[in-house]
Amino acid sequence: MDNTNENTDKDSQINSNSQEKDGIDTVYLLSVIYKSRYFIIIFTFVISVASIIYVLVAQPMYESETKLYPVNKGEASPLQEIASTFGMANKIENSNLLEVIRSRIVAKEIIKKKYKTLEYKDSVNLIQYWKVEELFPEPEFALGWGVYLLSQVAVSREDKETGVITIKVRMPERQLAADIANNFATVVTEVLQSEQRMITVKTRQYIESRLEEAEKRLIDAEEEMIRFKEQNYQHNSPALRAEIVKVERKYTLMQSFVSMLSKQRELILLEEARDKPVVNILDTADISYKPVSPKKREVVITNTIIAFLFSSFFSFLMKKYYSRNKIEQLIRLIKDSN
Repeated sequence: MDNTNENTDKDSQINSNSQEKDGIDTVYLLSVIYKSRYFIIIFTFVISVASIIYVLVAQPMYESETKLYPVNKGEASPLQEIASTFGMANKIENSNLLEVIRSRIVAKEIIKKKYKTLEYKDSVNLIQYWKVEELFPEPEFALGWGVYLLSQVAVSREDKETGVITIKVRMPERQLAADIANNFATVVTEVLQSEQRMITVKTRQYIESRLEEAEKRLIDAEEEMIRFKEQNYQHNSPALRAEIVKVERKYTLMQSFVSMLSKQRELILLEEARDKPVVNILDTADISYKPVSPKKREVVITNTIIAFLFSSFFSFLMKKYYSRNKIEQLIRLIKDSN
């Protein structure tokens, strides 16, 4: 029983000592901050003023965005059906819209377009706006660097659930940011429609060559059928009738094949004459009047808090380690002098 009481007294003594130690550490830390208050205040004030100056002189960036959505891939067009019939892959139907948006072809077309800016009196392209030619006089290198710069200011992402693609562009000029974002939709549509027209032309040329060949074979089959009937019109044996049916079937099949190719050619001509939509533009980019960066309030508040914490921690370290080292050096000097 006595041992139990002694253990209880020891535990309570240890807890009281630890609580006292925590209290001492807190008081010590507050005392260090108080003693170093001038340094902490001055350091925090300087950082706050520097942050305010930065947000006032920093170049504002404006952001505009546009949203695109690919056409319904489930809709079967005449071109797709004909391409499937002849085993020709339709690149447009199978293309990834996000990859097209991020392609160098689209980037180069956007860079080459002319834009009205506040910095220049006349319309300029992005190579001229970014002054890339001053660093890279050669056009190929300048264009390559322009593609890189465009990738830094334009971001595209796809919503996996809805398939909607959002393109965001950040530029120092609000109108320029909106124009570039809208040009993404325009250029992507032009590139895909150009590819669509090229595939349509190739498919039409292929069908026309097959149709020309089939018409020649149809004429040959018709001549063969007429010649065979003229040579055997007086005979009427079962074998001869079977041969006549065979010749007529060959002619009928060729006639059906020519008719099918003619219909497909008409469909391709109609497809070639119209501009099939390849991209749906859900939202066009509007001018943003509020800059997205720098975020003035967040920058000033965050830097002020960080400056206060850093100066307090630095003062604590200086008080705890630098002062102790000074005392130890003083003791050693006294011993050495004796």
